[in-house]
Amino acid sequence: MARSQGALAVLLGALTGPVHDLSDYYLFSAPLIQHMLLSFAMPRSLLYGTPGWMARPLPARRALLQLAAR
Repeated sequence: MARSQGALAVLLGALTGPVHDLSDYYLFSAPLIQHMLLSFAMPRSLLYGTPGWMARPLPARRALLQLAAR
């Protein structure tokens, strides 16, 4: 539970926090930091926080295994 809350905190911080204010008014590199947080940090921590009961049926699906192998 806490891991998925961390992912949502990264999402909230990237979209509404000081990084967002810097990207709108001051720094040109701040939107790049936002993009990196939203594309690398948030999805990984959100997947890491997925409960076991929800992730258990996924490897049984052959299409998902083929997609993951690519």
